[in-house]
Amino acid sequence: MNLASADQDLTVEASATPAGAEVSRRDRETAGCAGRTAVLVLGMHRSGTSSLAGAMVRLGGAAPLTLMPPTEDNPKGYWESIAIMTLNDEILTAGGSHWEDWRPFDPTRIPAAIAFTLKERARSVLAEEFGEANLVVIKDPRMCRLMPFWSQVFQEADWSVRPVLQLRSPLEVAMSLNRRDGIPLGLGCLIWLRHVLDAEAETRGMRRAAVDWNDFLARPRRALERVGKQLDIVWPRWSDDALAEIDEFISADMRRQRASDSDLQTHPAVNDLIREANAVIRELVQNPASETVQRALDHISQRLEDAAGVFGYAMVELEQRRLHAQSADAALRNEYTAQLAAAREEFGRQIGEASRRLDDARGEFGRRLAEVRSELSQELADAQGEFARQLAEARGEFARQLAETRSQSRHLVGIANRNLARAEEAVAYLDRRSEPASHRALGTRLHDYFRGRPKERAELTAIRNSAFFDAEFYLDSNPDVRIAGLDAAFHYLTSGGHEGRDPGPFFSTHEYLAKFPDVAASGLNALAHYEMYGRREMRKIPLSQP
Repeated sequence: MNLASADQDLTVEASATPAGAEVSRRDRETAGCAGRTAVLVLGMHRSGTSSLAGAMVRLGGAAPLTLMPPTEDNPKGYWESIAIMTLNDEILTAGGSHWEDWRPFDPTRIPAAIAFTLKERARSVLAEEFGEANLVVIKDPRMCRLMPFWSQVFQEADWSVRPVLQLRSPLEVAMSLNRRDGIPLGLGCLIWLRHVLDAEAETRGMRRAAVDWNDFLARPRRALERVGKQLDIVWPRWSDDALAEIDEFISADMRRQRASDSDLQTHPAVNDLIREANAVIRELVQNPASETVQRALDHISQRLEDAAGVFGYAMVELEQRRLHAQSADAALRNEYTAQLAAAREEFGRQIGEASRRLDDARGEFGRRLAEVRSELSQELADAQGEFARQLAEARGEFARQLAETRSQSRHLVGIANRNLARAEEAVAYLDRRSEPASHRALGTRLHDYFRGRPKERAELTAIRNSAFFDAEFYLDSNPDVRIAGLDAAFHYLTSGGHEGRDPGPFFSTHEYLAKFPDVAASGLNALAHYEMYGRREMRKIPLSQP
């Protein structure tokens, strides 16, 4: 659900705040701005949203009260509210999803009572995180998928929302997710596609902007100036001091993962939907309200939903198995680490005890010092031997359990491979359908006919190999062809297709040509066109009418 855009003509005017990224509660409450305005930084995880949000805070936007602390992955900070992130995770969980899910999120799956409680909490979180600040910066990648929920919250709170779509190469995003979280590259690209499509679709009608992260890193001042104009916002701290802070804050080394345009076109993890979406959505940088882009993205989104309906559940099952295997491996490693730590602690205790006994022996039995030393040396050797034995047993047990886990994983992969082999055998079975004996006699004549006609020969081969061509069906449906002793595929190519006859029970020649007039105008055989061109063009097959 999109927010109403009646407030798009509002111009935000604000007074300057003190220098530095940290803004106190009083500063947030007194920042002058016409109305309550939230700048939403919407972008996929690992797409550079932290750098953009941090720069906007330096221009006078209010940061949240409970800032997520910097980490090794984001040493300059996330500029993200811990409270909002926690709430968004709960919303996704209530709707049966999580941030790594590439399938569509349906907020109606949340029970009404829980949804009411979550909305009340959302309003409280906004008040607690931003007080009375008039211009705030809100950033959490999860909001890309949760805009239907948050749009209602902002609308009821009478906040003006100005989204900024942050764009980065899907392959670079997937590479960063793989390095940080171990997420496979193909899955990372699908998560990217879900986030950008949802964020774009749910912010239509709002005054919004789009930012290419690579351009932002290279020319942050120009990008921020353009964003301000597109959002119709006057940044409170647009000054030389603030821009100098941003120049120091933004650096090229923020982009740790790099993928060229050529990589994006050839990498197997990037499918055609992702390439098309990445190329189209970048046009929003110059024209955030482009209707041409919206129509193209709607088409891509529908194709994604179709794919999710077919493959979503199966992929989720495989991903759950992968996560289970990783969890089991981590548990074994943790258990081994705990056992090793306990063994080391016991060894240290034994060494300490031996040392104390040695000190006592020196004080009380100086005469027997040499003998006591010999005894203690033997005890130490025994303790070391016992430790070595226990450590070897622990390593052996860990290796055994790890081998079992790997065996189970190989078993699961074997099952998947066998299922794939069955599917390939089914396709091969359709390909191996033998021709009637009477048709084989036509081989020599067909060979002579097609000599010097490579195009027609290729079309005939495509028809014969098609899963939608059934020679027996064709001959039963067309007794004149059987009586004439003609080859079914040859007759369909040269005559039957032009006469509107169907090659099999699951392909309608008439409906295909009616649905795709460009094919009819070309004079090509319907089934030959689909197998040679239409399948790659993702044209849908109309079924024969019973």
